[in-house]
Formats: sequence, C-alpha cells, structure tokens
Amino acid sequence: MKTCGQKTAQSMIYIGDIAQQVQIGTVRDWSQIQETISSKRLVELTKVYRNTKEILSFIASLGYTVEIPAELRSGVPVQEVSLSDKTHEINYIQERVHTLEANQTVGVLARNETYLSEFKLAFAQNENVHVLDIKEAQGVEFDVVCLVGVENNLFRDPEGTPEKQRILKNLLYIALTRAMSELHVLGRTKLHRFE
Repeated sequence: MKTCGQKTAQSMIYIGDIAQQVQIGTVRDWSQIQETISSKRLVELTKVYRNTKEILSFIASLGYTVEIPAELRSGVPVQEVSLSDKTHEINYIQERVHTLEANQTVGVLARNETYLSEFKLAFAQNENVHVLDIKEAQGVEFDVVCLVGVENNLFRDPEGTPEKQRILKNLLYIALTRAMSELHVLGRTKLHRFE
C-alpha cells in the first residue's frame, strides 16, 4: 500500500517504458523505490513495431539492439542529408510536405526546443506538421519524421557520466522510433554509431 499525501492508495498503476530513461534520476528498476510487483499483478506488453524494416535497420546500424520481425512491412530508405543551416532544413521539409497525402502527419523533432523556433513559424499554418522537442514527442508517432539540427556530439557527451550517455542514447532512440513510414535525418553531420 502506498501513501499519497494524506491518503493511502489501495492500488496504483504505473505506465511507461522503464527502459527509456530520459531524465537523470529516473527509476530504472522497481527496487529503487522499494516497489515489488507480484507476477499475478504485472502486465508487460510486448514491443510492437509500427516502423518499416528500413527504419529499424537504420536504428540497428547505429548500435541499438533492435528486433526486426520478418513480417514487418518495407518502405523507403532512411534519408540522412547534410544541410548547413535551419533555412535549408526548413526548405527540405517543405518540399517533402508538398509530396505527402492530405492526411499524413510529419513530426519535426530536435533535441533542444530552442532550435525549433523558426520551424514553428514556418509550419504554423500546417496542422499536419508537428514541431516538437524529442521529450514532447515521446509516446506519439508520425507518418514522417524529420530529425533536425544533427551535429557532432548532439547525442553524445564525452565528459558525461554513463547515466547521461544512456539518456542521450535513449533520446535519439525515441526520436528515430517516432517515424512509421519515413525517416529523414537532417543537419551538419550524420549520426554516429554507439559502441
């Protein structure tokens, strides 16, 4: 039984993927909070991939352990495009948006919200384009994802702790897996493999 403020809870529901830590200090194991969940009460959902084989193969090429089911649908290859600045990234996305079907959604994602101000202005009138930082995108999916602002060490911290490295790796994984049909990685450099 857990106490919440002055009330005692008869039951609690925990929802989320404990393996996707995106904040320092996030619980990684239930024992950290003295929580024991009996096997009779625990419901664990199996991972369901709605991405294409090409997207999952790209993610695996970066050093992630990813199961690629044989029955998964094929799609277009992942595009990694070197672009020098935000203006070129916005132009690339606008060209891509014009080729989509009316009901398809696009997620424009960046590691830092501050990078996105020009993107929010450029796509403010298009209800099918959603401009979010990666943490905001956790739990949602888009037909097409454009990860913008990629540069050296964006998802690495050479001086960081192992926990911070794991968080950055998890953030990138979240960004890449938001794409159901197409993934475009845009920025000054390509993504590097995690060792």
